[in-house]
Amino acid sequence: MRLDLRVFTIYFVAMLNSIFFRLSVFSILVLSSCSGKNENQNQKAQELPKPELPAKVAKQERPKITPKPKKDYVPVEGFRFLVSNCFSCHNPRQGDEYEAPTMTRTKKAYLAKTNSREEFVKDMVAFLKNPGEAPKKMPDAVNEFGIMELVGFPDEQFKIAAEYIYDTALEEKGWYDKAKAKRNNK
Repeated sequence: MRLDLRVFTIYFVAMLNSIFFRLSVFSILVLSSCSGKNENQNQKAQELPKPELPAKVAKQERPKITPKPKKDYVPVEGFRFLVSNCFSCHNPRQGDEYEAPTMTRTKKAYLAKTNSREEFVKDMVAFLKNPGEAPKKMPDAVNEFGIMELVGFPDEQFKIAAEYIYDTALEEKGWYDKAKAKRNNK
């Protein structure tokens, strides 16, 4: 019995070695044949000429398309900023009691003392960064309401708000409802 086990073990080990040897040889052959194909394919790909565009197409400039603003365009981001941060005091639907001048009144005061959109926005941003500047543009509002508290937002947010105030017809009746409807549709 002991002899049978020994013979079996020798036979089993020889068989494993034979299988391992065959798999190794087969793997080497497969891999070497694949690498040869890749080199041939790479050489063929390098030999192919690159397609060239006709001269007329290559030199042609593409027209620049500038989007035209829609007639009812509402800069939603500016409106959202005002709703979230400004309308609690500068409420467009105020009754008889006011906490601060309306946006319409503020816009009129700044328009009277500026000559362009850029100047309007620059001055409004400067004021929002430092409300102590208010007496220069709106002395009557300072006497009536006092100086606005300092609010801490990035200049870019102030710029968006100032651009919205300048671009929006705040003096028109129903502007707030139109802007709110546009915001809700976006």
